Amino acid sequence: MKPRFFFLTASALLLACAATCALAVEADGNGEAQRFGSWIAKCEAPQEGQQGGCFILQELVLREGGQRVLQMAIGYVPGDGSPIAALSLPLGMSLPAGVVMEVAGARPMHFPVERCEPSGCRAGARLEPDFLRALGAAERMTVRFNDSKREPIKVAVSLEGFSAGLNALKATRRP
Repeated sequence: MKPRFFFLTASALLLACAATCALAVEADGNGEAQRFGSWIAKCEAPQEGQQGGCFILQELVLREGGQRVLQMAIGYVPGDGSPIAALSLPLGMSLPAGVVMEVAGARPMHFPVERCEPSGCRAGARLEPDFLRALGAAERMTVRFNDSKREPIKVAVSLEGFSAGLNALKATRRP
């Protein structure tokens, strides 16, 4: 399988996991989603011949109006040892600039928006090892994209619980 096709398929799977509500939730003893600081751990049950995947998720909404600004899922897809970040961004954003993820101690990651659907625009990237290490050491990262007027929007993402959540996924995932 070609690496680009695999990445697009894996990103689509992770985005589908993050965007759907009918997910099997990785439960603690009480049937509640596992919370790791600002992140929630979820696992997708296998469906229609596809293996499930697990990820940690954070959704950021505007205080006024409750509109979703960013949904970020980071996790593993079956058969791949590298974590993938999948983002759902608001409709109406400017697409040419793509998305930039920034964290102290690592070079920024730039990647394109893959597609826009009625529920939002989708982007994804395989996390580079240096970037992943920096995420584990930082308190927050910034996701940057442009609005419809090509003005930059910067969204701060809390990394509280990130390492614990990703380590929990790594410990329970199947190769």
